[in-house]
Amino acid sequence: MKAADYPDCTTKEGGVTEMTRDVALEGDLTDEQRQRLIEIANKCPVHKTLSGEIKIRTLLVL
Repeated sequence: MKAADYPDCTTKEGGVTEMTRDVALEGDLTDEQRQRLIEIANKCPVHKTLSGEIKIRTLLVL
């Protein structure tokens, strides 16, 4: 999809790659505990990197 098609996308040029992450929680957890675990998952370094704007610089090495 194009970046312009996503209203919450700050970049309006280029394309957007959408990924889906499935999180399975086990055990007798309250709704508050489940929500907190999702908040923690969204703060992991990989999530932050993938959800932030990424610029790729290509250097030719001779």
